Amino acid sequence: MITQITQVNETLLTILRKTPLEAVRISALLDTYGLNQPFFTVYWQDNGKAILAELDGTFFIIASKGANYEELSLFLRMKPSFAQLIGNYQAVRQIITYQQGGKCDRFVQMFSIFPLDIGRSFSIDKHPDLQEAFQMTHLPEEQANAWKRDMTARLYHKAANIYLIRNQTEPISICMISAQSGYAGLISSVYTKKMWRGNGYASFLTLSAAKDLFMANKTALLECKETLCPFYARLGFSMSGEIGVYVV
Repeated sequence: MITQITQVNETLLTILRKTPLEAVRISALLDTYGLNQPFFTVYWQDNGKAILAELDGTFFIIASKGANYEELSLFLRMKPSFAQLIGNYQAVRQIITYQQGGKCDRFVQMFSIFPLDIGRSFSIDKHPDLQEAFQMTHLPEEQANAWKRDMTARLYHKAANIYLIRNQTEPISICMISAQSGYAGLISSVYTKKMWRGNGYASFLTLSAAKDLFMANKTALLECKETLCPFYARLGFSMSGEIGVYVV
């Protein structure tokens, strides 16, 4: 049976602590929003066999070996808001065998507990205007208000960080810690404008974010396509698993 969690309890916290890398998104959202927001809801199956968290139509899953994937899939199909599912690749694949249509992408999850020396140094703006940061993400413009509202909350609760390099006033390279718990931080949105690539900006920002996490005794995580694994391996990251992103 799948039921909504209305209060944070020790069983839930234990599950999140036991799977700190897999749970980083859900943990960050709990720290940011708690359980009393209409746009963020947490469910569990049989008191912990699986955890589902929903934020504005995107569901995040943590599943154990005893999870009932057919029930989870039916639960998602019954949700009119269901637009996306993110979690361990095998768990996501199990669920979508009962779905119709949609697309599932696979990403490699990599981690670092001791980032390499940064070496070169560039000036970083850690408090940029959010509209500037949003424009560097290349998300659809209609998502701007929701993204800025969510990022404002995450930044306030120290569940996110932004790292931006400028050429004079022009933003040219960006990196974010988009989700951060007490144990790990997810580095994402690593991007450099085309004409500025090859100068080491992406490496510098990624290592700067990883160093900040390391100094806070947290594991640095990132998710990338397999073709980018050699690049991040040179920065001291190692593979820890696979992430599936299913879009309805």
